[in-house]
Amino acid sequence: MVAGFQVSIDGRFWVSTEGFVSASIHKSVDNTRVVNYAQWRTKDDFDAMRTNPEAIPHMKAAAALASFDPIACEVAESIAR
Repeated sequence: MVAGFQVSIDGRFWVSTEGFVSASIHKSVDNTRVVNYAQWRTKDDFDAMRTNPEAIPHMKAAAALASFDPIACEVAESIAR
């Protein structure tokens, strides 16, 4: 599932999208779930991406592989080494 998800997400498209910062794909150890953790500069950039006609086919490709529930979050805390 992760390989299909990675193929459906065209990194070249996202890195050229206004406001995109980064994305990390995490898979569960039992290989049944995938989390795409994407960071956007602002919520307005995130909202604009969700309605961008060029982004919609990429989101549909990912949604075809699994349930898809995009949400906006704010960083409450960041811990790094």
